[in-house]
Amino acid sequence: MAIAAHASAMLWRWRHSPLHRRFSRWLGFNALITLACTLLLLLHFRSRPDPINPLLRGDSRHFKVARGTADQTWRTASREVISDSENPVMHDSGVVVLPNGVHMPRLGFGTAGLGGMTERATSWALQAGYRLLDSAQATEWYNEKAVGKAIRSSHIARDKLFIVSKLHPRHLGYEVTKQQFSTSLQDLGTSYLDLFLLHYPRCFPSICSNVKSAGSWQESWKALEELHDDLKIRAIGVSNFNEEELRELLGSARIKPSVVQRNSDPFSADVEIQAFCQKEGIQYMGYSSLGSQWLMRGYAINPVLNHPIIHSVAVAQACTSAQVRL
Repeated sequence: MAIAAHASAMLWRWRHSPLHRRFSRWLGFNALITLACTLLLLLHFRSRPDPINPLLRGDSRHFKVARGTADQTWRTASREVISDSENPVMHDSGVVVLPNGVHMPRLGFGTAGLGGMTERATSWALQAGYRLLDSAQATEWYNEKAVGKAIRSSHIARDKLFIVSKLHPRHLGYEVTKQQFSTSLQDLGTSYLDLFLLHYPRCFPSICSNVKSAGSWQESWKALEELHDDLKIRAIGVSNFNEEELRELLGSARIKPSVVQRNSDPFSADVEIQAFCQKEGIQYMGYSSLGSQWLMRGYAINPVLNHPIIHSVAVAQACTSAQVRL
């Protein structure tokens, strides 16, 4: 009781002291400042483009998973890029001609990181006019069975599509490459691929864990050449190879790679490899062009779609940041 009475007396003296009055005024002022800053930040972020990955929601060029429906603006924008949505693969302005003469659409739909939405998202992409579908055997990021279901349900003729897949680096080696290629054909529901790439030149702990490849990329390339000879693949190439590895490939390959696929966006333009490919007559194919790789690297906001310059151009042109980038 004595302790409680003493504490109460101390509290009374504190509440009636000049120091307490100054402290209360200071605390109240700072609380108001904090509240005002919070409101300003909320207004700022409400006025900015949605920072969430545009491949999952928020960008009118892509499907809106949160709403569970395709967005009409996205469909219209897609058709503006591929003007002949009935036959975009063969439209002169919508294709590039690979070194071996194969026509490839300039704009493609990547299916990485879509998870349980892979089939639905791929269906929306096909409805919007995309005809190049980029997939891979890496089940950590891709689902080729779901892509195959979307292709079948679209009822689009096979020769109007351009289907891409990639060999997982854990399956490097001559025999296993052919086996895994057959698995991709089965999962995608097709008898051939338009483009097949070696996904990486070797295994890394982050993508292969403790699994070691059965062979080398050189052995896998021989398997790709034979599959190309057998008309199972229309064009072959590599992904994520550096310049040294590309030079080695060019020095030993019987069939020259038609495509080199690498990460490319405004802040990671990969200009050296692009210049190398142009010099060697190889088609460069960029992935993560809208910047989704930055989110995978731990960035909270996609710097490509949220960069103030790209955003200002989009506002001035009455379009989206994704359209400006593409």
